[in-house]
Amino acid sequence: MYARLHEPLGEGAVIHIVPRLAGAGKGGLQIVLGAAAIVGSFFTAGASMALWGSALAAGGFSATTMLFS
Repeated sequence: MYARLHEPLGEGAVIHIVPRLAGAGKGGLQIVLGAAAIVGSFFTAGASMALWGSALAAGGFSATTMLFS
């Protein structure tokens, strides 16, 4: 394609410029998995909050630490 970049155009030639997404045609599985992860997050919101709470407690962070620091 690059070799034809400097080729002279004929009289009345029409050039069509069409946008193309980078990487088009690849990553369909990633889109499906991403959508499934978003949908799944609505059903596991409580579990996610529980994990954050336990992680903060394991690290020694608590409400009193935040209030009296």
